[in-house]
Amino acid sequence: MGALKTESKSSKLEAAQGRVLAWRQAKPKFGRMPKELWAEAVHLVEQFGLAAVARKLGLDYTALKQRVAASAVMASPVSLDTSFMEIPGARFTPGTVPAEVMVEVSKPSGARLTLRLPTVGVDVAGLIRTFCDCGGR
Repeated sequence: MGALKTESKSSKLEAAQGRVLAWRQAKPKFGRMPKELWAEAVHLVEQFGLAAVARKLGLDYTALKQRVAASAVMASPVSLDTSFMEIPGARFTPGTVPAEVMVEVSKPSGARLTLRLPTVGVDVAGLIRTFCDCGGR
């Protein structure tokens, strides 16, 4: 019974390998791998491990690792506490405040928000909360 399960599991990996190879043969020279194939590879990592899937499918280990991490972030909702934000490394001379600050926030999806704002009178936390709650776009 255990051998049958192992055979069935490895056949999933081999089937995915076949689909990736078929895509590589049919793709344009510099085409990107379809999202569906990446999603399948990410799913297979749960069963076979990152190195085994990357090796078998001929994928870049780091690229697959990043997609697995992004998938985990997207799967688990993250609560963003914007009531307090620490900005490490921001050092101001006592008694001086810069006229403008720059805030950059990015999502695992690649969306990025860059704000250049005056240091007073702007609800930065509210802007970031709105950006993070816009449905993963």
